[in-house]
Amino acid sequence: MSRFITPLLMAAVVFLAINLFCKQDPAAKKPIADFQKSYDDAVLANDNAKIMEFGRPYATKLDDTDKRAASEVRLKVAEATRETAAEKSDFNLAVASYNEIRKIYKANPDGPIKTHAFEEMAKTAEVGKKAASKSIGFRFVDTVVGALGGTSKPGFSYWFAGVLLAVFVRLLVWPLMTKQIMGFKRMALLQPMIKDLQTKYQGPELQQRTMKLYSRYGINPMAGCLPLLITMPVFLWVFMAMGSYRFNFMNGTFLWINPESALSNPRIFAPNLGEMDVILVIVYGISMVVQALLSVSDPSTAKQAKIIGISTGLLFTVLFLTVLPYPSAFLIYWITSNILTTIQSYVVSRKPIPPLVEKSEDEQKKSPLFAGLQPKDGPAAGGSNGNSAAPKTGAPVLHKPKGGKQKKKR
Repeated sequence: MSRFITPLLMAAVVFLAINLFCKQDPAAKKPIADFQKSYDDAVLANDNAKIMEFGRPYATKLDDTDKRAASEVRLKVAEATRETAAEKSDFNLAVASYNEIRKIYKANPDGPIKTHAFEEMAKTAEVGKKAASKSIGFRFVDTVVGALGGTSKPGFSYWFAGVLLAVFVRLLVWPLMTKQIMGFKRMALLQPMIKDLQTKYQGPELQQRTMKLYSRYGINPMAGCLPLLITMPVFLWVFMAMGSYRFNFMNGTFLWINPESALSNPRIFAPNLGEMDVILVIVYGISMVVQALLSVSDPSTAKQAKIIGISTGLLFTVLFLTVLPYPSAFLIYWITSNILTTIQSYVVSRKPIPPLVEKSEDEQKKSPLFAGLQPKDGPAAGGSNGNSAAPKTGAPVLHKPKGGKQKKKR
């Protein structure tokens, strides 16, 4: 599993680096007048699609000469995006529009642009709420929040709903995750034997003998990965459900996450649970690192797992602080989930590992995982002393008589 995660993580880092630092705008060499005329024509025609198409590169060009005008163009593009989202009832477009307006709001500390952006953020949030209200996930989260008090208890219902959802998901997948951890620990018991095979064999023969070793002790080499694949749809569904509720989370507060704290230090504290909070992002990164350090089940890969865990925690912290400003409610959910996962890993790791018991040949053959894939430890198979004949396959057998010609034996 770690062999798959390591290159995937490295590829993600390289991809982000290329997009953040090396990506070039193909329209950079075009004169600004070309974009200005196309943009002005689109505004006069009230063509939202053209405004979005020509407005973005035009704003980029204006950044070098007139940042105020660039903010105005970007705000117009965001408005066009919101109107398109309202027409199509497209939640994702509403989110994109809101994020763009939010950047403009933070980039302009005062003045009419900031005031205008604040008003447009509120309008876009309403469009997003309407577009998401039809989904099952939205209704599910809304039911949980309503049961906890809803808008009548904004300082409790919204953040505690995130905690309850994390607890619900973790309890739901607890047996499977326990099985996953124990599967890794049982496979770790075979590592000395596998290393011994690696010193003696290589290539296909090593693979055959490794499979035979798994079969002999009745261990499924996929035991650590299958539970993860089964639980992944659950995590994705809850993630999407909370995502559809992101604009409603703006009604909630949590400890330091409130409008008063945000006014004193808006770059650190979020005004509500629908906005990104720097403190929570840092806590989330720490929870990922702690989870990685305390959830290692295989001593042979402990060092590599810790490096991957720390790297992943740092990567996601940087992502959430820069290009993926997830709402605070999401982070409360993930932090709670990481804490519960760490507790489960700690508890399960203290449980005794069932000893390895060698299976009989009949039990090995009955295993659905190894059926038809039984590798042979010797040249013969079937008898206990290795002298029995090969089993019949139903195909005609060729015999070569003394005369030299082959005849089919019927």
